[in-house]
Amino acid sequence: LVPHQLGNLSRLLYLDLGYNNELFMDDLSWISGLHSLKYLDMSGVDLSKTVNWLQEMNKLPSLSYLYLSSCGLESMYPSLSYINFTSLTCLGLSENLFKHEVPNWLGNLSTNLRDLQPPKNALQGQIPVALSNIHSLRYLDLNNNQLTRQITESLGQLQHLQELVLSSNSFYGPIPASLGNLSSLTVLFLPFNKLSGSLPNNWGFSQI
Repeated sequence: LVPHQLGNLSRLLYLDLGYNNELFMDDLSWISGLHSLKYLDMSGVDLSKTVNWLQEMNKLPSLSYLYLSSCGLESMYPSLSYINFTSLTCLGLSENLFKHEVPNWLGNLSTNLRDLQPPKNALQGQIPVALSNIHSLRYLDLNNNQLTRQITESLGQLQHLQELVLSSNSFYGPIPASLGNLSSLTVLFLPFNKLSGSLPNNWGFSQI
């Protein structure tokens, strides 16, 4: 069990408990005491019994890096309309147990967000148009989920995107021509989907 007394460390900037696979937590309310925290990695810590993990993390005003991979989390709370991660730069949520649509609140995240990684879950539905609001995004990884429908044209608005990984889903239909607008793109990874049609004629990737 992670001791709740860690919440008394109000000046703590960096907390890494990652991949201590025997650690678990049943209550995250103490974490709001870490007012200065910028980096938090609890990957591999069992958080399956915690309630409102997202709301508790949202109380950390200075948080820039949040890594919660393989934590047994079951929900990203898609019904929430707004999350106030004003400083967040990187969000890593791979290999959890999410079985719902990609939340729209992701599109309201900090304008500083560069790295969004919720791969290897069971996220469903389509990529929300709201993701195109994260203009600072450099890396988007949604591989190994259960996403369907066509890849949204709005991804072409992410002008700073460098890596787009959408492999091993169930996307169908044509590859959107708007991806040709991503002049900073260096990696485009789309295998193991159900895509069809011809490649867009306007692709002019200068970095790939």
